[in-house]
Amino acid sequence: MRILTIGRSVPVFTFAATLAALALSSPAKLLAQSLAPAGAATKTVDVDTVELTPFEVRADRDTGYVGLDATSGSRLNTAVKDTPASLSIFTAEFLQDIGATSVEDISKYAMNTDADIGFISALPNGNSLMNPTSGITSRGLPTGGGSASGRTVNFFSYNFEIDTYNIERVEFSRGPNAILFGIGQAGGSFNTQSRTADVRRTIYTGSLRTGSFDAFRATVDVNQPIVKDKLALRIDGVMDRKGGWRPWEYSNNRRAYLAGRYRITAKTTLDVESESALYDFRRPRPYLGPDHITAWLAAGRPLLDAPITSSTPSAQGLRRVSSANWWSYIEGTPVTSRQNFFNLGRTANPANDSTKTPMIQDFSLVPRRAVLGGPGPGNSAKFGNTSAFLRHEFTRDLHVELAVTRQIYHSDQRDLNGPDMIIYFDPNRFLWNQPTPAGGLPGPRSIPNPNAGRPYVENYMQFRLQEDRRDGARLTAAYGIDLGRIFGKHLLAGMGDRWEQKSWSSTFVEQWITSPNAPAAPEDASNYVYRRSYFDLNGPVENIGLRDYRLTPLPGVGFVQKNAPAYNRYYLDAWMAATQSKFFKDRLVFTTGWRHDYLYSKLSTSVRSAERVGGYTQGFQLTGPAVSNHVEGSTVTKGVVLHVTDWVSLLANRSTNFALPALNQKTLPNNPVPQPRGKTEDFGAQLNLLQNRLTARVVYYQTTVQDNSTSVGTGNVQDHVNNIWNRLATLGLISTARRDQELVQANAYNFDNASQGWEAEVVANPTPSWRVMANLATNKTAWTNVGTAMIQYLDAHRAEWTTSRDATVLDQLLQTDNFVGPRFSLVEGTLLQISPKWSGNLRTNYSFRETALKGVSAGAGARWRNGTVLGYTSTDPATRQPIRSGSTTLIDANIGYRNRAKLFNRMINWSLQVNANNLLNNQRLIPQTAAPNGSILNYRFQTPREVFVTSTFSF
Repeated sequence: MRILTIGRSVPVFTFAATLAALALSSPAKLLAQSLAPAGAATKTVDVDTVELTPFEVRADRDTGYVGLDATSGSRLNTAVKDTPASLSIFTAEFLQDIGATSVEDISKYAMNTDADIGFISALPNGNSLMNPTSGITSRGLPTGGGSASGRTVNFFSYNFEIDTYNIERVEFSRGPNAILFGIGQAGGSFNTQSRTADVRRTIYTGSLRTGSFDAFRATVDVNQPIVKDKLALRIDGVMDRKGGWRPWEYSNNRRAYLAGRYRITAKTTLDVESESALYDFRRPRPYLGPDHITAWLAAGRPLLDAPITSSTPSAQGLRRVSSANWWSYIEGTPVTSRQNFFNLGRTANPANDSTKTPMIQDFSLVPRRAVLGGPGPGNSAKFGNTSAFLRHEFTRDLHVELAVTRQIYHSDQRDLNGPDMIIYFDPNRFLWNQPTPAGGLPGPRSIPNPNAGRPYVENYMQFRLQEDRRDGARLTAAYGIDLGRIFGKHLLAGMGDRWEQKSWSSTFVEQWITSPNAPAAPEDASNYVYRRSYFDLNGPVENIGLRDYRLTPLPGVGFVQKNAPAYNRYYLDAWMAATQSKFFKDRLVFTTGWRHDYLYSKLSTSVRSAERVGGYTQGFQLTGPAVSNHVEGSTVTKGVVLHVTDWVSLLANRSTNFALPALNQKTLPNNPVPQPRGKTEDFGAQLNLLQNRLTARVVYYQTTVQDNSTSVGTGNVQDHVNNIWNRLATLGLISTARRDQELVQANAYNFDNASQGWEAEVVANPTPSWRVMANLATNKTAWTNVGTAMIQYLDAHRAEWTTSRDATVLDQLLQTDNFVGPRFSLVEGTLLQISPKWSGNLRTNYSFRETALKGVSAGAGARWRNGTVLGYTSTDPATRQPIRSGSTTLIDANIGYRNRAKLFNRMINWSLQVNANNLLNNQRLIPQTAAPNGSILNYRFQTPREVFVTSTFSF
């Protein structure tokens, strides 16, 4: 199948050639200066005045862990003490001490922040773990979704994980912020500025790292002025590969970054940068899946001698696989064979409710290191980004920046249906439903089952392709004016932004082509190829899981679109105006911002192909004509800081935003999820002591989101609903034309959130040798209006479905209700699970500057979480009480040594640092949900102790 190509990133060598040509074609004055004879007089340029514009923050102004300036409050270089928005700064020294290589690493120490570990509605799914950017929540709310990933570089949305190899500091803004993003998620965003070429000095830096899980990382940073104070190039690169504590976990990250700076005049600077990245990775789901084996094992491993017709698990833990035809290929058998497990048995949990089924917690039965998905899943992603920034100073007070960017992203994902990652035992003595032998003579109805009593995993493979191109252009102007003592000083900013995004994506499922189970319904789940792998739980842990499907191609099988491929286009125009005004000798600071966003989108529909493939009597779904729509809205930020004294300040901030809906997410019947809208109100106080060597801030926040959404497995609702419509068509109760009209796409549902709590953070350099960062937060996030679109759709069609009285239809409806009820109706008004009530982080480091320990540094950190809502004591809203987790603390540490040495007549700065994360090797399960009696249902694994050594050289 031909894959649409929508763009290509600029190769690094092409960019280098372009920049070189620019240097050769520079004015004659530039050439004369570069060739000036020794001793010739040249004019000295004030580099700092030229380079430090209102749009930049210089990392070399940071000291230790304390960052004094930020752009994440107002998009302009602003003192943190004058910023009412809630933000944190992670300096280069802090990143080095914790050994961070990505925003995901940094988020572990970010205030009121947690990582998404693959749960949806507090239940295991894991499909999101296949994305190159791991999900991050802040204040219990997502930072990613739609076109947002919770990460921006130079305030351009970034849909790829940010690596620290070409950055020096990170800013984290919590809550909505209309100035930063009118369109963005309410949780907030991490922003960084990529390194720029330095026209003043030569830089040669390299590092090597090795550590646990076969980790190896090498980085290089080379900056070379070509024409001093005029033209420079900078090249950064990283090669990072790493395994994991479980089989089939890996990452292989290779990136190259090239930046150039050309000072056209003393007041005009052009920065151009390009990055290319290749990222192959696999993050196994951090759990073993639901327990569908313990009841059967406790009953003495009973076996079945006949078909079983009940979908309700017995007390012995047995039920049928399916009430309809269920064709599976058993790994290790001839590729031409397949088995129909209709009315054959499997083990099951007697609870018969995924919300009440605990995960496997007895690791004497199944090793905790087992990866049930086996070696097949993974993601091979490519990313390219090219940006240019032209800055000009018209006057001392008027600065303008023109920024453009292009990002190209391509992803090839291989994954399984996440909710189906389950270990079963095969209780069938015989394999029934044997096909009629050649010649049409009657054959045996069953044959002995060679795998009776053995454990297995069964699933179908999915192959997701995605291509994404983003083009952005932004013009920003900043003007400062001083109106005197009475009328104050003002910094005015205006911005116009154009953003275009074209996204193509499709999910392919392995299906029977030549002999499908439902020829008239190509999208029916009964056409999927289920692969089954048997194994020995006492054998090598690498063999416990699904075998690699790529090793066994099956005849008559192919990957077919699960739904119509989506080709969506978004065009965003935005205008922003912001002011920062200071009165009464800078004691009163107002920050205001207004932004208007107009989004025009063209979202593709689906059509059915007239072409018939294999044994199908209906064509597959293809990309159909686009439907155009638009949304627009204005968002506002209002903030004030009152410096009561030189060291005590009060602050207040109110801001709104709205976000793009998640791409390709739809809810019943085929409706795109709506645009989320966020609002926050923050009130607090801050301290600045010891001549800015200690900063502290305490804030009370209230943040809300309307029309939020999250993904849900298509096997949970969509497939059941489509199976019902297909069954009604098969029975002749509806026409095939109506069936095609009624088929749904539903991989998401909507809800509202309301979050509130306190945040406190202290950052200090108590002495020239001692650094400290500590934060503490509380959070309470509630669910409301959960899944309303899905509930209304099911209620509208329930009468028609139940009137059919067909067993298959009623069974599919029952399975849908079993999913929807506990996740929607019973969740209404409850507190968000998985997000802790209390969270705190501490990091400190001390460097010895004297005595025999001169050059030695030592540090430690702690990450603490407590009071996560795991569930409720009952489903009665009037009497239920939350069940909360206990405390979880992880201890980290680092020790290092720095020195200078002379090598080849050069002074070399050399350092060696050892980091240990989870130093005490805490491997206790982290509870995620609990039953009404308090017993743990779902959990996630803790990553064991990780040790790595980093050596850095610079000169």
